Amino acid sequence: MEKLNEKTYADNMMILSQIDFRPIYINEEETFSVMYNGMTSSVCSVEFNNGKMAFNLVSPYLETNKSTDDIVSILNSIKNMEQEPVRELTVADLPILSSKEKAQIKPDKDIDTYFKLSEYFASFGIDASNEFWAKKLLSEAENKQTMSGYFENPIDMVTEYNKYAEQNKEEKEISLKLDRLETMPYGIRRLVSNSLQESNRKESNKIK
Repeated sequence: MEKLNEKTYADNMMILSQIDFRPIYINEEETFSVMYNGMTSSVCSVEFNNGKMAFNLVSPYLETNKSTDDIVSILNSIKNMEQEPVRELTVADLPILSSKEKAQIKPDKDIDTYFKLSEYFASFGIDASNEFWAKKLLSEAENKQTMSGYFENPIDMVTEYNKYAEQNKEEKEISLKLDRLETMPYGIRRLVSNSLQESNRKESNKIK
């Protein structure tokens, strides 16, 4: 079965190579590759994950990113591309991280650390671990126990944390993509030049 999976993965890469895509990044351990077609300014990732293929295609000639498990759908999207660019790509658009890499991205703070739960309750003389209070908070939010539990607005607190966590993970993902982008051909960096300038500007502002 493993050899069959590897063959399917290799066969799909071969199909893309026949329409002028070339591999610019390969992670054999994760069966993940990024392929680039300079003629159509297209970037397509090819991945074998959880027992099936996954493709992610982006191009300024496509109105939206194309994610599918079907190579035929990718080929049709390439065939039906617009004649003129219809959008600018951003670093976030680029499918240059594998599913496993993205799944490993965690926020800097978990919910208990974010709200300093143990420290807060300790100030009232209530002794328990952060993990204990985090479970209480999540339970109250899930059961909508506003004004009836330990927390005055548990739903709002969880919503606030989720917003922070999502933004923090997005920033980390962009950072990882920027690092990988440095190793890739100039043509791809040129596709996201405006986005790169914006990222550089944000970094400069952080330093200030």
